[in-house]
Amino acid sequence: MLENYHVIRDPVVHEAVQFLIDRCPRSLHVVITTREDPPFRLSDLRTRGLLIELRTAHLRFTPAEGAEFLRTATGLTVSAEEAAALHARTDGWAAALQLAGVSMHAGAEVSGFIAGLEGSRQTVGICTR
Repeated sequence: MLENYHVIRDPVVHEAVQFLIDRCPRSLHVVITTREDPPFRLSDLRTRGLLIELRTAHLRFTPAEGAEFLRTATGLTVSAEEAAALHARTDGWAAALQLAGVSMHAGAEVSGFIAGLEGSRQTVGICTR
């Protein structure tokens, strides 16, 4: 398991990891977590069916999934339009939806709260106007 691989900038390390990946037996699994694509020959691994990728799109809720998450996590029911607006403002991230759900559960008027949401992909917090 190589975590936070995006912080590695030394080409020698990249070459050593590529060497390992190219020669490791099928019973060995190399797991790399990173915020950007590593400088490996990923297309070769994809072609040979040796790469499993989890991208940000796989980790986000769709609007319908976000609405279901809010319902089960907080007991709130939102309309399809509200779910779409929440998705647009939170990018479908569970943490942001959870924070929004807690705020709405605390008595905020749902559509007005959603309209006032601001967020950033760099932060987890949500601010309201």
